[in-house]
Amino acid sequence: MVAVHSTMCYFATVALGLCCPIFALDNLCNQPTEALASTDWQSIKPSHFPFEVMFSDPAGWNGVDRVFGTGEHLQARWRNAFPFLVPTMVQSFEGANTLTPIHNPSPVFYLHATEIASFSPPFDAGKVRLLRLKVRHDHREVPVSKGITKFTFAAGPPSRFLVPISVRRLSQTLMEIRPRDPLAIGQYLIAIGNQENEGFEFEISCGH
Repeated sequence: MVAVHSTMCYFATVALGLCCPIFALDNLCNQPTEALASTDWQSIKPSHFPFEVMFSDPAGWNGVDRVFGTGEHLQARWRNAFPFLVPTMVQSFEGANTLTPIHNPSPVFYLHATEIASFSPPFDAGKVRLLRLKVRHDHREVPVSKGITKFTFAAGPPSRFLVPISVRRLSQTLMEIRPRDPLAIGQYLIAIGNQENEGFEFEISCGH
């Protein structure tokens, strides 16, 4: 009976767009319990690292995994046909997904710094960015240059990989980060300062 119900549920979902119990992740997104805004941010323990990104869940505070790039490479798909085009510099990250899934399309994160690191230039609300990573088989990547000709070339990710966010400073050592709009399913990186070769990775596992 369970098999019959699951089969009917599957076909109903595919053909009619109905919601069925086998897609329980939808409930986690519709009524998220993690990565919510918290008034208890003062309970975040002092960081042992210069920077940490945290989010809340019913059990308490969790850290977002920090990741380092595995290298950069040039991407020049059309340069043979158009020699005046400038190759794009692309930063790669190991693995096709992260170990930090977030079941909330509108997550709220808290960037925490040590007292000393909080005075460093990277700990600036204007230098915190949320990047959308592109999955490429066994790795993820993000362009770190923009412009297709020598006249338009510039450093930094293209705008289509930048996710609009709101950053609010709560104290000398803490900032609140939240996307302005619900996030699509996919891989993301919170980058600090002008560095795109490292950051804090997470995955939106359900949503829009």
